[in-house]
Amino acid sequence: VYVRDAFSNFNFADAADNAIAAGGALRVADASTLWKEAIRLVDDDAARIAMGENAQRFAQQYGGATARTMALLMPLIK
Repeated sequence: VYVRDAFSNFNFADAADNAIAAGGALRVADASTLWKEAIRLVDDDAARIAMGENAQRFAQQYGGATARTMALLMPLIK
């Protein structure tokens, strides 16, 4: 469960949109479509591999927020 507090500006909708735009995720409307997309990816090696690679690049690009935040805060704390 995600609880948004006054100190958080992380937006899961934006992250999802960015992952989709990067080709590393899909948005589906319902369980039936989810099932169809899952089967398609199981059957289509090239699409599955490409989506996985895109997802990894996306995660690497957007990962590390804690380390970047601490790097900015440490000079202020010392």
